[in-house]
Amino acid sequence: MTNIREDGQQLERSPSYDSLFGCNPGQDFDLEELPSLAPQLPSQATATHAENCEENEATPIHDSTTPPSWLRWDPTGGVAWINNGLCRYPIWTFEPTIQSVIATLKVAIGPDHDYGVQMLHNGSLSKLYTVSFDNQAFVMRVCLPLCPRTKTEAEVATLSWISQYTGLPVPRMRAYDSSRNNPLGYEWLLMTKLEGKPLSSCWPSITMGSKERLVKQIAAFCVSTFRQPFNEGIGSIFKMNYLTSRLENATNTNEKETLQRMLDVTTRIEKLMPQFLSSHGKTASTCSDIETVPDNAEMRPTATMLYHDCLSLDNILVNDDGILTGVIDWQCIPCLPLHEACQFPAFLQQAHDRFQKPSGRRYLVDDSGPPHPAYSRDCQRYELTELRQLYIEEMLRGAPEFVDIWRDEESANLRDFEAAVQNCDNEFTIETVEEWVRAMELGTHPTLVPKRLHELLA
Repeated sequence: MTNIREDGQQLERSPSYDSLFGCNPGQDFDLEELPSLAPQLPSQATATHAENCEENEATPIHDSTTPPSWLRWDPTGGVAWINNGLCRYPIWTFEPTIQSVIATLKVAIGPDHDYGVQMLHNGSLSKLYTVSFDNQAFVMRVCLPLCPRTKTEAEVATLSWISQYTGLPVPRMRAYDSSRNNPLGYEWLLMTKLEGKPLSSCWPSITMGSKERLVKQIAAFCVSTFRQPFNEGIGSIFKMNYLTSRLENATNTNEKETLQRMLDVTTRIEKLMPQFLSSHGKTASTCSDIETVPDNAEMRPTATMLYHDCLSLDNILVNDDGILTGVIDWQCIPCLPLHEACQFPAFLQQAHDRFQKPSGRRYLVDDSGPPHPAYSRDCQRYELTELRQLYIEEMLRGAPEFVDIWRDEESANLRDFEAAVQNCDNEFTIETVEEWVRAMELGTHPTLVPKRLHELLA
């Protein structure tokens, strides 16, 4: 990626806007400009799944209240959509209750426990509850059926994969139900509760040494995911599919043969997808102008890797000493092509790097007063630049190919195009996207645009 240095190499364009200072690209401080500166898999089963794994005021157990019977069998029941300007938002048409949470736990875990339940977060897409029993603390998420089954199953598989193949501390799944055949009438997950507080609540106060340790731990996680790519497939991961699990557990020879044939046919059908999708539903026997479809042998699978696209200060938990206790928010975490996944984690993203430590004297408005607020901003930008350099050093040590892909110009071009696709229907970014599209239509090379589109929209 082409770097642009400004003001004596104080500022450098970087891959993304930072999560600490918002989307304002900022300027280097100059007292003469004071007036212009302002502070700134889906499972086929319907039964509940229980996994073997090891604060708030408890709510006593009451008789459960059940949702309408139809809610359990309607895959999208319980959700409605409202218009707000150009956007549509989902709303709950039937609210879960503490009583229905407890009733669900009695069915899934057992009726002999003393359950304590309290609302933790009343979100628009999911509701979180703290759950305690047997001197253990858990978090239960009840989800709107926006992606029935698949979203729940994907999160379960993702957390399982992270625990198995990386050293990153994440919640462990205690039980879940990707069906709606339960007293809640909604899909739910019960996970261990991670101790700690969001890094965003203490970032300014923890030591630079603690921040460097955190960066190294996150880099080690990124090395692990990069070193264990998926051969093909973009999107969420799922556990072994239903037929495969049946095949492994089958004991009858005839049943094994039948299941193997089913799996083989499934794979063969998948290979036929380009032939049908490329022809817009037409077949060669009925259409003479059918598009030419490349031979399957010429279609090379694209390597992908698991990428937490919201690895922000809010989703990284630490204790009072700034030591990592876990990472949360694994909903909808995708596998992406390497050109899209090889970039800085969200908490290290910023639009301009600062390579020289700010001099406090330059920021004094008068000799007796405090420095201008821009001093604090620029100090933090300088600190984040050092942490970004450390991250690159760690990635070079563990996965130098990761850095090669990130720096590759063609990869940056693809990230720009993906950013345009993802944001072309966003009323808040349409002007930025339209400006980029206009430049591309006029033949402007992506490197000649003042700022990379994926940087502007990060």
